[in-house]
Amino acid sequence: MPLTYDVRLYAIEVRPDRPKPYRVRWVVGQRKHSKSYKLKAQADGRRSELMAAIRRGEQFDDDKGLPTSELQALQGSITWYAHTRAYINRKWATAPTKSRKNHADALATITPVLVKSTLGKPESALLRRALYGWAYNRNRWEEEPPEDVARALQWMAKNSVPVSALEDAATVRLTLDALGLKVDGKPAAPRTARRKPACLPQ
Repeated sequence: MPLTYDVRLYAIEVRPDRPKPYRVRWVVGQRKHSKSYKLKAQADGRRSELMAAIRRGEQFDDDKGLPTSELQALQGSITWYAHTRAYINRKWATAPTKSRKNHADALATITPVLVKSTLGKPESALLRRALYGWAYNRNRWEEEPPEDVARALQWMAKNSVPVSALEDAATVRLTLDALGLKVDGKPAAPRTARRKPACLPQ
């Protein structure tokens, strides 16, 4: 898997005669890569993702044209926790305040159940506070969290399942069941249960 920092990203190309007229183009090393979309917003989103990876200083795979973070996701090595943090980081700047809160609420609800082990798991209220108030609140990422919050997030980062685990039907059912409950384990309001799935990263 040849990796390189040599990446050039071009402006979106518009080809009106094509079924997918908006094409994102970039070059990794000496190899050209492209991806076409039906909607300009889709192309803009993909170009923004690639630009963000370049700005983060990620290496790109020469053959696939993907940044290392996306390669890890494809390989199933990235955890659900890391994946959702990247999702929050990507969505934060353009999301309205209410949407930010909804995303944080949904992710803080299901992330605690997507773990490899419950050994040493922090108390539910603390884990909820750590995730909702810190892990999924982009405005606080530069702050030093309280010691108990920091420990809770360290535990979460260590014990989170890989994203590939969500290919398992039982794991998906576990997440859907969690979305239907409040922090105290009681059933959530039907409207809340219906809203939360729409806030999850795809």
